[in-house]
Amino acid sequence: MTIQECGGIGKTVDAGVRKIAELLPQVNDVRRTALPASKIVLGTNCGGSDGNSGVTANPALGVASDLLVAQGGTSIIGETPEIYGAEHLLTRRAVSRAVGEKLIERN
Repeated sequence: MTIQECGGIGKTVDAGVRKIAELLPQVNDVRRTALPASKIVLGTNCGGSDGNSGVTANPALGVASDLLVAQGGTSIIGETPEIYGAEHLLTRRAVSRAVGEKLIERN
């Protein structure tokens, strides 16, 4: 669904609301199940950098990733260009030395 296909922002919002309403019965049938944090895979990706993301969102995601990994979960960084200058911080957190080395090779 795109703004162009729907014919404008208002029509796109209306179409989105209708789609969500159609999905609600399915969503209501889903039951929560307790799972350990080790089952979580967090995929991160830059949505667009601004003057503050380097000191706000990026460090916050780093802390969240460290907490998740400490519980056995997995955190994946989606854009390696985002780490220029911080490779040393990530390679020591890689799942293995080989993965850390691959990260350095990519940059």
